[in-house]
Amino acid sequence: MPSWSTFAKEAPALEAVARERLQALLIAYLATTSRGGAPRVHPVTPILTDEGLYLFMEPDSPKGHDLRRDGRFALHAPVDAPIPTVAQVYFAGRGRAVEDTENRAAVGLAADYPVLDRFVLFELEVETVMCTRPGVEDPYAVTREFWPPR
Repeated sequence: MPSWSTFAKEAPALEAVARERLQALLIAYLATTSRGGAPRVHPVTPILTDEGLYLFMEPDSPKGHDLRRDGRFALHAPVDAPIPTVAQVYFAGRGRAVEDTENRAAVGLAADYPVLDRFVLFELEVETVMCTRPGVEDPYAVTREFWPPR
């Protein structure tokens, strides 16, 4: 499964934009699929390290149940205005629970909030990234970049 580090090696300029957008935010929006197939959207605080993109959550969180059952996710960094002036970044892939205590400790140190012992950790394995940038003169004249390239 691809990881953030693979993305960073293969598309360093796009990774820099994605990293900046994720680190500039307090939250992003995670989409998962419920057991019945309905989409769900959850505000989350992603944690980005050089190795991966992670989420801590409560053990009984619906998003955790969804990721354990199905794995598929989409993550979107919020936009700054109705007509965005900054890049919009979207990620899709599969989430997996992380049980490794060393990895958990390292990700916990990178978190911007206290990580409680009861929290569970998921890595969001990134398979697709899309970045939409507004035009300088005309914000509706957007450009899109994809990883892997289309």
